Amino acid sequence: MNMSCRASLRTSGRYSGMFSALLICLSVITSCYAQSTRVDYPYACPEECQCQTTMRNGVFVECALLSIGVWSDFRAIQSNFTQGLLIQCDARHLDSKLLEGTFAHLAELEKLSLVDCAFTKVPKDAFRGLKSLKFLTISTRASGNVLQLEEGALKPLEQLEVLDLQRSNMQRLPANELCGLKNLKTLHLEDNALGNLASLGTSSGCLQSLQAAHLDGNAIAALGYGDVSQFLGRNLTRLSITRNKINSLSNNAFEKMDKLTELDLSENVLESIPEELWRQESKLEKLSLTGNELKSIPVNTFVLLGQLRHLNLSHNGLTNQWINGELLRNNPKIEVLDVSQNQLTHIDRSLLHNLLNLNELDLQQNRIEWIEPTAFDRQQKLETLDLSQNLLPSLEEGAFSGLYVLNRLNMSTNQLKTVSDSLLAQSKKLTGLDLSNNQINQLSATTLVGVRGLQELRLGKNQLVILPAPLLRHLSDLSILDLSENRLRSLEPDTLVNKPNLKVLILSNNDLAELREDVFERSFLRLEDIQLDGNVLQTIGNWTAARFTNLLRLNISNNQISQLRLADLPASLQLLDGHSNAIVELIAAGSESLQLRHLDLSSNQLTRLGPKDLPASLQVLDLADNNIETIERNTFSNKPRLMSVNLTRNKLHSLEDSSLKINSFSAAEKLPDFHLSRNPFLCDCQMVFLKKVTSENSLRWFPRIVDLDTLECRDMRAKSTGRLLDVPDESFLCTYEEQCSSVCHCCDFGACDCKMTCPDNCTCYHNRNWDRNIIDCSAESLTTIPIMLPMEASDVYLDGNRLPSLPEYALIGRTKMTSLYLNNSQIQRIDNHTFNGLSQLRNLHLHHNQITILRGGEFSQLVSLEVLDLSWNDIHSIHEHTFLTLTKLRVLNLAGNQLDSLITLPLPPAPTVSSLQLFLANNVWECWCNEERELGLTEWLVRFTARIQDIHHMHCYDRSQYPALLRDMKRPRERCSSLDAQNTQSSQFPVVSESAPESFMVVVGIVLGCVCFLVIVLVAFVLRYRYEIQVRLYSRFRLRLCSSMETEDEESEYGYEKICDAFISYSDLDEHLVLGELAPRLEFGSPKYKLFLHYRDHPLGMRTPESIIQGVQLSKRTILVLSENYLKREWAKLDFKTAHQQVFKDKKNKIIIVLLGDIQMKDLDVDLRIYLKQNPCLQWGEKLFWKKLYYALPDPEPILESHYSHTLSSVRNGHIYSYPITDL
Repeated sequence: MNMSCRASLRTSGRYSGMFSALLICLSVITSCYAQSTRVDYPYACPEECQCQTTMRNGVFVECALLSIGVWSDFRAIQSNFTQGLLIQCDARHLDSKLLEGTFAHLAELEKLSLVDCAFTKVPKDAFRGLKSLKFLTISTRASGNVLQLEEGALKPLEQLEVLDLQRSNMQRLPANELCGLKNLKTLHLEDNALGNLASLGTSSGCLQSLQAAHLDGNAIAALGYGDVSQFLGRNLTRLSITRNKINSLSNNAFEKMDKLTELDLSENVLESIPEELWRQESKLEKLSLTGNELKSIPVNTFVLLGQLRHLNLSHNGLTNQWINGELLRNNPKIEVLDVSQNQLTHIDRSLLHNLLNLNELDLQQNRIEWIEPTAFDRQQKLETLDLSQNLLPSLEEGAFSGLYVLNRLNMSTNQLKTVSDSLLAQSKKLTGLDLSNNQINQLSATTLVGVRGLQELRLGKNQLVILPAPLLRHLSDLSILDLSENRLRSLEPDTLVNKPNLKVLILSNNDLAELREDVFERSFLRLEDIQLDGNVLQTIGNWTAARFTNLLRLNISNNQISQLRLADLPASLQLLDGHSNAIVELIAAGSESLQLRHLDLSSNQLTRLGPKDLPASLQVLDLADNNIETIERNTFSNKPRLMSVNLTRNKLHSLEDSSLKINSFSAAEKLPDFHLSRNPFLCDCQMVFLKKVTSENSLRWFPRIVDLDTLECRDMRAKSTGRLLDVPDESFLCTYEEQCSSVCHCCDFGACDCKMTCPDNCTCYHNRNWDRNIIDCSAESLTTIPIMLPMEASDVYLDGNRLPSLPEYALIGRTKMTSLYLNNSQIQRIDNHTFNGLSQLRNLHLHHNQITILRGGEFSQLVSLEVLDLSWNDIHSIHEHTFLTLTKLRVLNLAGNQLDSLITLPLPPAPTVSSLQLFLANNVWECWCNEERELGLTEWLVRFTARIQDIHHMHCYDRSQYPALLRDMKRPRERCSSLDAQNTQSSQFPVVSESAPESFMVVVGIVLGCVCFLVIVLVAFVLRYRYEIQVRLYSRFRLRLCSSMETEDEESEYGYEKICDAFISYSDLDEHLVLGELAPRLEFGSPKYKLFLHYRDHPLGMRTPESIIQGVQLSKRTILVLSENYLKREWAKLDFKTAHQQVFKDKKNKIIIVLLGDIQMKDLDVDLRIYLKQNPCLQWGEKLFWKKLYYALPDPEPILESHYSHTLSSVRNGHIYSYPITDL
């Protein structure tokens, strides 16, 4: 079949289902044509289609295309023998187009269906040549397209019997287009947009053969006088106009419709019916007016409908005023009457007086409160009566008299409190009785004596406390018994005696505490379903297996059962629902013959699950919401029928791969579905297999984890929870206290070299293959390196401790160690042989310590070292051989130290430097000192700038101590200033004459005078340099000697907490200095302060007067960086100046002024001069600048840094300020 659009195949079963759902008529015809055998005579079936023979030895062709258009060529379909053709379009969003003569060669075609193709027009000659066509279906089902028929499009179809144009959004048909279809019998126009019957384009005399018309789901609003006969013909027998908008019917709207037998006007908006809707006798047998808005019906409306057998007036608003005996006085043949969902309040004898042939009566969902005695006295053929959902409080004697053949009676959802013994005395053929959802609190033993043939009895949702044993004794045919939602505490012995046919027993939601054996003395061979949920049962008797030999379903959920023995259950049981109990133990011993398929034990208290706990026949297992912590190995093996397992919301911390292993399934079989989400999984070494359970399941030994994408696990070291699939493989770790390898034979002895023991106060981890052995001793206040550190350790974390020195050979023998973290440990000194023996060490972290000098041999043995972090120490000297042997070094971090000379900075050998990443910011680099060093600095920068990762934050200093950014220095901009000439003055000392002898008193006087002089000088010296002395004492010993500094208040007088140590106020033009030098040194140096930076900590991220006030009020100190830029820009703004003055007036807001550059006092206004006199004033770059600044600041709160932090960075005005902290 030469079609350029792609076509997909469809199975015959799929199409059969599709047609039955789409078109009733089409499905009937398809079933007549279709056969299971393939054509056995020469017939070329197109590859894109399926072909089946019909009963008349023809061929029915089914094809699936995306759409139909000029590219479609149907000539590949063989003309002879082709009797049926179905074209199914898969893409309704693509427009389709019918061409003239498309099917002209298919002269024998009797049935044509074009389904789901988005046509907008059917051209005139589209069906040319189809003279044998009897069935035509065009259903576009495209809401945006309006289907139009060109005039004469149906003219060639002279033999057409069934026309189906439903769901095509048609608004009208061409005039007289249907009149040419002389043999048309059935017309389907459902779900279009027809506004009236005139839209059909027909006229009087047309459609004389039409028998059935279906116009449901259109927009027809009214039926006028004689409309039906004029536009649909007089021979119509079935008319359906449901789901339209009909709000009025004209008198005699069905004039001349002598053959009409079925009329459906349901689901319209009719409020009334004209009294003369029928003016002559009608043969109408079935009339439906359900789902309208009828409030009244004239008394003579149905007088001329003497042949009426089915009348449906349900779902309206009719009362007893309109539904009465007068309305139905001339309709004795009615067999089915439905007046449900109306407003009836009572049933009297006159209502049904003339309905002698009534077989079914539906009165549900009314407001019936009273039934007149003998109201049904003449309904001796009534078999089904539905009085449910009414307001009946009781039933009088004789209310159901005369109902001799009544078969089913439904009185559920009323207000009945009791049932009299004689109520059902005459209804001896009753097989179904529903009294559920009433208020019945007792029944006498003889209430059901007259209904011995009862098969279904429903007494649920009442208030029964006791059920008399004789009540059911004679009901030997009973198959369904519903006693749910009562107050039964027990069943009397012999209550269920003589029930050989009982199949369903419902005892749910009562107060049954036990299931007594004497209630079920005999075997119930046909009992298939028992529902005991919602009681207070504590156990299931071991006698049940012998009594219920054919039981299939058992529901014991919502009870208080604590132990479940599967051996107590019948071997035939297939479904067991035991959820919401208190089951702590599941015992499967002795249940080998159990055929259980579905087991629900969710919401219990199970803690473990093993292979012997589950029967081999199991298919579906639900164990959600338990306390399961352990699933043993091979629990789900030898379960060949397993389909689904739910283990969500348990307490599983870990799973071994063998715990989920199943029997191998073939490629054709579907793997079982397992649900594991919402468990507190740990990312331990056993769990890593879940990441690969899908990709590495070629042998199909593991189930399909349905919720694998949502599984989460907790990293035991990082103490964080994340998506399991996102956790790196190396993070799946297990803890251990002791571990002995398989080749170790001395583990039982005190001294054993091959036994690993985790040191005290440490946590040890390993991965699944033991190639990672992590020792975590972080922040344990250790003062020495643990002696019992395992020799097999690969990653050692000793950060956050107090290790002032690292002795020689402290780590020798740890040949497998690859990473060592010693940061934040107050280390001051490293011996030359401290790291000897660590030949495989690749990462060494020594940042944030107090190291001052590297003497050259500290790292000489670390030949494999790749990352060395020495940042944020106090290193001021590095020996030239320190990094000489580090030939594999990739990262060297020296940021945040006291290094001053770039030219003399030792670096690894040349091959290593070419690929080395350097971090050198936050040191005190000198820009130049003389012409020779100026040239050396320039050459050094040209050579190493590309290697320095933080070059944009490196500052250097000239003699004025004013910082400059090295990134801006292609060549130094200044010469070092020459040293000031030193003025020397010769000291003159008086010559003491030695010629005269000195007396003792003279000597004493001189001594005392000297002492007094020295004291005075010392006091003057202390007074003169008291500030420097206080600074040095604080810097050295953290002592504030004779300091007037007050203890900081936690809260200001305004009531808010001062959460920051300092707020920095500065100019935007100085931010490279503040954010690149001052802030990092304070926040990440030693000690560490918490700063308030307006761009980062203010909600708006902008410098505003409000941010200044907030920053000052939330901080214990304010650092004012005073420069020419600040005076010209910030202080010159009136609102900024006012904000500063407002908060600085409060003496509790203490200020520290940092002068940047040369500031002349004469250039300052009065306010700033006052601030300079009253507050500490520091010159940037002066001697002891940092120590003076630390002294002026309050003592910070201690901050413990973790080795998990990496880099702190900020972005401001397009510049990235990044400060490497630890792990690189």
